[in-house]
Amino acid sequence: MLYFWMGWEAWLASRGVYLLLKPCLDFDPRWKDWDDSQITRPASSYPPYANCVPSKDNGRILAPAQDAQSRAIFLKLVNTDSDEYVAYERLLQSVNDYDASTCVGVLRPTAILRTPYNFCFVTMPRWGSIGRIDDLGSVGSIVRFMQCTSQDLHDANLLLNFYDPENTHSRKLLPTLARHKCLKDVHYGLIDFDISLCVPMETSLTDCRRSSDEGFLGVPIYQPRDVYLGEHTYNPFAYDVGALGNFYRAWFWVTVAFIPLLAPLFDRMTTHVVADRLTAAEAAVFIDEIAAQLPDSVLDMPVILARSLDCLDNSDMYWSQTDAEFIAAWASYRTPLASLATRLLDRFIQMPLGWRLVRFVRHTLRI
Repeated sequence: MLYFWMGWEAWLASRGVYLLLKPCLDFDPRWKDWDDSQITRPASSYPPYANCVPSKDNGRILAPAQDAQSRAIFLKLVNTDSDEYVAYERLLQSVNDYDASTCVGVLRPTAILRTPYNFCFVTMPRWGSIGRIDDLGSVGSIVRFMQCTSQDLHDANLLLNFYDPENTHSRKLLPTLARHKCLKDVHYGLIDFDISLCVPMETSLTDCRRSSDEGFLGVPIYQPRDVYLGEHTYNPFAYDVGALGNFYRAWFWVTVAFIPLLAPLFDRMTTHVVADRLTAAEAAVFIDEIAAQLPDSVLDMPVILARSLDCLDNSDMYWSQTDAEFIAAWASYRTPLASLATRLLDRFIQMPLGWRLVRFVRHTLRI
């Protein structure tokens, strides 16, 4: 693959994108290798460009580059006949770097360099890995994380505005990374749109229906059960909110002891009654309202995170951290028990051939 990048090096340079390559004179002058030491200065501190904190370790990563302003960027090859390409085009057209209200927690491209072939080069600001989720060691850092994130979700698809150009996985970087997560100017962004879905802008967030086959794409760990009973169609927007809610409660269920309002938020984001599920915008408003009520004494409280997937099936794990009066006041927000018919259907699909039979019937009848 390195030969491919070498072949396009001059073409990219003529368009203001400079690959970080250097000749390997001691081996073969025709051969080149990646060289992050060419980075001349840190990137801008404001989004979408990240803070650069170089270490003394040498590392090697794929397709690093700089633009004409010496800002660190990253290149990705994308097929132009894919939904991923459409997603990048839409992000490029709709997001304003200097207007925070348009960032919505998504790391957008800075340019799309089109070629005569059926692929293009997408250039993106270079951000770094978020490291370990359990490094979010305080209530305040968790709340800021929740305010920045919005859709998808898998923790490997998240970056933050902080990177080490020479070693992206160094343990030496972890303490500095943990401190950065506690700052008020920390920003998180979603990446990876290779299985993204692009629909017309006028599509209804509540009435949109798509083939349930799409609901099985991606990493299943946080997926809601919207398509697990053989459904013919599903709502992808409600599905994304459910996935995000499952991610939140799997990681932040212990935080309910400090922020009781997270319990009703979790249930309203993940309820199996899809019509009652919050939209992404409603969830964001809910989180902002929670954050606005928290005093500094609570935000500074230390938290030890421990992911638990058990709470995805047992909401009592976090509701039990609140008192009886709170539970009674927010009872209408709790996820109701599934109906008897749903529970019986769930039992049936666990049997051999049960799921295939139910799915065949529901797809045939379109229900």
